[in-house]
Amino acid sequence: MSGRPDDGILTSLEELLDAYLDEDFSATIEKCSNLLKRRKALGFDIADAVQRLLLQCYIQLKDYAKIREFGTKSNDHKDLVLYAQYRQEEYESVSQQASKESALEQHLLAQSYYHLNQVNPAMRVYQDMLKEEDADEHLRMQILTNALAVISSTVVPYVASDHALMQEAESFLEEHPEYCDLSLNFGTLECLTGSPASPWLAKAKSACDDPDDLLPINLNINWSNHFWQTEDAPLRYSKEGSSPLKAVAQLNQALLNGKPLANLPHPKWNNLQVRLYWYNRAVQQYQSKMYVECQESCQSLKKTVGSKNKKKGGASTPADHWWLSRVEVILAYVLKEQSKVDTAISKLKEQVETLESQTKNESIDHAIAFVQLHLHALQHPDSATKEEKLQCLEGLPDSIRAQPAVVATIASLEKSIGSKGNKTPTEEAGAKLQQGSYAEAADLYEKHLPSPPDCNAEQLALQLNYVQALALSNQHEKSVRLWEAVSPLLNGEAESTIEDLDGDDLEMQ
Repeated sequence: MSGRPDDGILTSLEELLDAYLDEDFSATIEKCSNLLKRRKALGFDIADAVQRLLLQCYIQLKDYAKIREFGTKSNDHKDLVLYAQYRQEEYESVSQQASKESALEQHLLAQSYYHLNQVNPAMRVYQDMLKEEDADEHLRMQILTNALAVISSTVVPYVASDHALMQEAESFLEEHPEYCDLSLNFGTLECLTGSPASPWLAKAKSACDDPDDLLPINLNINWSNHFWQTEDAPLRYSKEGSSPLKAVAQLNQALLNGKPLANLPHPKWNNLQVRLYWYNRAVQQYQSKMYVECQESCQSLKKTVGSKNKKKGGASTPADHWWLSRVEVILAYVLKEQSKVDTAISKLKEQVETLESQTKNESIDHAIAFVQLHLHALQHPDSATKEEKLQCLEGLPDSIRAQPAVVATIASLEKSIGSKGNKTPTEEAGAKLQQGSYAEAADLYEKHLPSPPDCNAEQLALQLNYVQALALSNQHEKSVRLWEAVSPLLNGEAESTIEDLDGDDLEMQ
């Protein structure tokens, strides 16, 4: 049929539109169903539009079974049928059927890849979508929001991310700060990768106008304080909300309060969340001296890294190596508690060798530094000399040594060691005196000070230190004789260069 529909159909279409705009989806479904009984009278285009609206109402009511039933009878509106499958978590099926024919199918394809932990294919879809010229502001926001969620599932904690989409998302947010979901994902990603003071979580909270959406924002704000061990605010986690968020909240509550963790990670967590769960679980079990359970959690964490091909095994990416380095350090400390320190040290040395054989990048350097510092701690359980500390820091990867804190620490140690090595004999004697090595101090003063009549003012002051060193090393007669020789030359001007030197204090040293 072509031409203008009859007045009865037009009236029904107006009523249909009013019900939909009023969000009365049940009434809309009823009206759509009645209209579709007159398909021939509607004409193809109108009937197709009514059919799509009917399926969208089922989506609003989360009646995905009805949409799936439609999909068994027709190949039309494939994107909505795939959406119903996606909502029923049939990600494998959706990834195999979704095409790039529509923006919705592209989103479904990328998100299905994401839930299947197929990160690279997901990112390729989003990058292709961003290149499309007809992507308007709202669509770009959705793409960037979802793409950042994909990126956050793969990043290495504490290691900065230079992903191009991070820069694009930040530029977009500078112009459109009102999009709280994008601000939330961007701020969370920044906190994960080295920016504890990211402003975007607070901006997400300011932009949020839905109380239900505040839960994940507040959760991540508190979580970022915990992650970076800041003390700006008390760490409190709400236990309300959807099950994945509730699971995260309960995990963090357990970490804060020492409560038992759940036996398994939540099934909807992404790869990073699962790894963080097993790592935190292992650390908590180690701290609770549950060493067998700790080792089991470490093995569970190991299973999340590496090739799916069990014959190959082991780490395959820098992120995998980063996580395995964390596992090996925990296991080394377990060996230490089992009085197997030599084995622990050997294991960490092997890990360093493995990491150093990899292609260098920031994640690998971070992992090397982490293992080397813990190896140094195991090798020097009591205390290390300044020279040993300096040697350890100088052995760190170049990118880590270039960090301001490391540069400053190395400079301080070098200055301390250098000043110690360049001390004059009388300065060394003064140091010995302060350390309580009185006999050694007296010997140095005796060898390197001229006789009292030949001393200048500074040397006369040092003679007073010599007197003290003699007295405190029980060389009383010699001390008295020196005092008798020095005192007439002082004229009340010279004073000991050792401030507030007290015999009892020195004995305590």
